[in-house]
Amino acid sequence: MVNYMAIDCEMVETIGVRNSLARVSIVDHQSNVLLDEFVIPPGGYVVDYRTRYSGITKQIIDQKGQDMSVALERVKEVLKDAVVIGHTVNTDLDSLRECPCRAIVDISENSMLKLLYWRTVNTEDPDTDEEIIRRPRVSLKKLSTTLLDRNIQQGKKGHSSVEDAQATMDLFKVVSKLIRLKSSLKVNFRGQFGVF
Repeated sequence: MVNYMAIDCEMVETIGVRNSLARVSIVDHQSNVLLDEFVIPPGGYVVDYRTRYSGITKQIIDQKGQDMSVALERVKEVLKDAVVIGHTVNTDLDSLRECPCRAIVDISENSMLKLLYWRTVNTEDPDTDEEIIRRPRVSLKKLSTTLLDRNIQQGKKGHSSVEDAQATMDLFKVVSKLIRLKSSLKVNFRGQFGVF
């Protein structure tokens, strides 16, 4: 049985690292939180907490931050042999510096999800599927609002990596259902699906 897990990270900027890990969250296929850790950002002094986007403050890191090596050990333990789902997941994995997982699925690059989003937003869009697929990736916030009817990343306190990971997993499940439907109906639906 395949073990699917969604990940999202929040980053800050330090003197030495532009996207330095400050929080990592992992949820399982049912969106249960398996890991939610604040990390003392590597790279020296924090020059920008990006609080408006990351939700991270100096106080949070001072009170809850763990050493990067401790957090990475916990991530490795949770993700061992998992298929990791993310939205622009390479940014998250770069901040972790490694991924001890079986495979990676980036829903931001999923053609089926992109088509579903644009066809839902504008049912009379004259562009072909191929033209829509070539459009820039759609933000997690827009995908969640349109396809899950769920508002995320609201307010001025910043994003929640738990909330983002849960939305990512739920969007992955939408695509998985479409693939199963396509398979059972033998419908010709163009797109690239990653690892399923």
